[in-house]
Amino acid sequence: MNQVKIGDWLCKPLSIDNKCIYSQVIDIFSYEENGEKITVLKDAFFTKIELIERFDISFVTQEMLEKDFTKVSAEISAEIENYFKSTPKALEKFNRLTAKYFEYVNLLEQADISRATREHGNFYKQTTKKAAFVLNLHDKGDYFYIVYGFASTACMKGEEEHFSLYGKDDKYINLRFCTKIANEEDEAAAKAQIEKVFAIYRDVEKDDLLAIVKEKQKAFLNKITSVLKPLGFKKKATKWIYELSSGHALVFYAQKSAFSDQYYFNISVYPTKDNLFPECYGTRIRKNDTDIFDWQLMPEQEFEEIMQNALETEIMPIINATEEELCHMLKDKFCIKHFCTSCRFGKLAVNTGE
Repeated sequence: MNQVKIGDWLCKPLSIDNKCIYSQVIDIFSYEENGEKITVLKDAFFTKIELIERFDISFVTQEMLEKDFTKVSAEISAEIENYFKSTPKALEKFNRLTAKYFEYVNLLEQADISRATREHGNFYKQTTKKAAFVLNLHDKGDYFYIVYGFASTACMKGEEEHFSLYGKDDKYINLRFCTKIANEEDEAAAKAQIEKVFAIYRDVEKDDLLAIVKEKQKAFLNKITSVLKPLGFKKKATKWIYELSSGHALVFYAQKSAFSDQYYFNISVYPTKDNLFPECYGTRIRKNDTDIFDWQLMPEQEFEEIMQNALETEIMPIINATEEELCHMLKDKFCIKHFCTSCRFGKLAVNTGE
């Protein structure tokens, strides 16, 4: 590790009880910013053990790298060594998963799939003029999570090297799939699944790829329609609208994120079906501490659970409520009757002394 090779990945062996493990995989590269040459030293601990994640070296200058690299690395290695010595099971898992990670890396490189030089675990292979196969390998500690598929490599002027440097984050892979590897059986199934997808789409050009994604997206939105239409909802773009007996409108809105190919699911009540402003009540569906969902990677069971929860906790209680019950219900949630002077709920609230 005394020789720092810019643009390469270096592994620092750490000796514990006469066993050599790879404690650190260090990505070292340099670039220019405002005329100044910056060297980046980035540690990656692939097991994601929480106690190890905090040992992170972020951006450092060339001067810092030359002066403090040995000292800083020694300090980090000492802390990691102490942790592993006191936690033999963690060491065993670390060894096993690290070895498996590099096994997967070698397999990908043997298949002529390139490594993104500035983003750990991201790989790609150009397949057509403006499209590439992408595979992102994530070590989750107890298993490997792989997101893969095909992405457009078209870029803005001046960003031609961005793809080779960083690959594509999961949520920006245009046509994406995922798989989980926790054992040898999963490994064989994942290999077959990835090879099948690669064979199907390897010759697809960018425009055709985007058309395939668009059709897939329509199919996803149609699944929402299949749940809401039987209840009386009418679809308008990515909103499904139900006219309540009070004249108000209950709206389920699949809101596309402005920053990624993901959706928020919003439930709102508006003054009328023709006047979707102001919002009388609004909430956003959450699951497992998140309110944004990847429509391509979402398992069918998760989609069904999300919609069922929305029906039970929000949609059906609002549909089945009388006007007075709805007034009380929304008042306890987010009714803004004091803002909406024409709101019948607001008048009802006044008449009931609230």
